[in-house]
Amino acid sequence: MAVDDTAPRAPRQGPVALADLFDAALKDLTPKPHPSAPAPMAVPTPAASGDAFLFSGNRHESVPRRLFVDRRLTPLERNAWQVFRLMLNDDGVTAFPTYEQLRPWLASMPCAGQASHETVARALTLLRLTRWLSLVRR
Repeated sequence: MAVDDTAPRAPRQGPVALADLFDAALKDLTPKPHPSAPAPMAVPTPAASGDAFLFSGNRHESVPRRLFVDRRLTPLERNAWQVFRLMLNDDGVTAFPTYEQLRPWLASMPCAGQASHETVARALTLLRLTRWLSLVRR
């Protein structure tokens, strides 16, 4: 992103309204034409909606990034891990889901019936072997 350092900016003093801060950020994000660039052709363009996404918060991940980049896992195992996370209660403690509870979530085709018991067992085994799931006690 190019920043025009030659433009004078008034120093901000005191608190600033959040809407004003976002407006200033959006002004900085709009592309500015270069003087050496050829004049653009008159092409009708739809009006800009003014909608934009500006992330202003703590960066946290609901799914660990390492899960996605673990080359030992297939999409089935990644999905299985996320299903376990989805089934957790608010306190973080829940009974381990049964195969019957997991089968609808692990189907390999959209709108398909259910995954087989073997598919569920394979996903659980691989997640345990790669230490994404740990057996604490029975």
